[in-house]
Amino acid sequence: MTTALEQRLRSREAVVGVIGLGYVGLPLAVSFAEVGFSVVGFDVSDLAVNGLNAGRSHIDDISSERVASLISRRAFRATNDVTDLRVCDAIFICVPTPFDKLKTPDLSYVEAATRTVAKVLRAEMLVILQSTTYPGTTTEFVRPILEEGGLVAGRDFHLAFSPSDPADTAFLLTPFISRGRRVNSIFKRASSNWRPTSMTTWRVTPCNEFRPCSMRGQCRCAAQRFSAWVLRSNGVSAMCATRAPFM
Repeated sequence: MTTALEQRLRSREAVVGVIGLGYVGLPLAVSFAEVGFSVVGFDVSDLAVNGLNAGRSHIDDISSERVASLISRRAFRATNDVTDLRVCDAIFICVPTPFDKLKTPDLSYVEAATRTVAKVLRAEMLVILQSTTYPGTTTEFVRPILEEGGLVAGRDFHLAFSPSDPADTAFLLTPFISRGRRVNSIFKRASSNWRPTSMTTWRVTPCNEFRPCSMRGQCRCAAQRFSAWVLRSNGVSAMCATRAPFM
């Protein structure tokens, strides 16, 4: 049976939230707003928020004219007030994961963004991590934080990972579903409903499942390349994603 969330996504009545309005988050927010979704962009930078609300873009790939048009139509607005995210049906986390001194991804920004989402998390909300990171971050790092309030991923809310590849706009959104009781249903909810911004959806094999499978094609993002490297280093043949469409 179609849920209220699915209906809102299909009708584009759903409100989309994007945390982190940098080179990944802002293009994503603008893409959703331009195809009819109402978008709330969150960023901790007052300079970025004030500039966007004044119709000025700070990202080379997004012109100020596009931002100004969306602001004038009230299709997009930027904020640094967490409570503004309460209206969102789906929230993307698009914050940076720079390397620390030990050359491992610094998840402090992801943690801060996840705790921001936790403050407004409610039943049936869809949360998608789109920051480039290593396998297991969604289930082992993000999920426990979100579940501290009592809601459970896969039962009460939906959790997904969508690897970003800024160098290839065709892969602006490639959904990878985390764990949950209704994996297929959630996969469709997190992928086919976003089709206005992503023409291709890939079937994805969880990299933390150490099962032999063939490596087909070249991995398309840093997280996938890293995943494949880790598995191959441990003697496991792994396929991060195939070019076969989701069925």
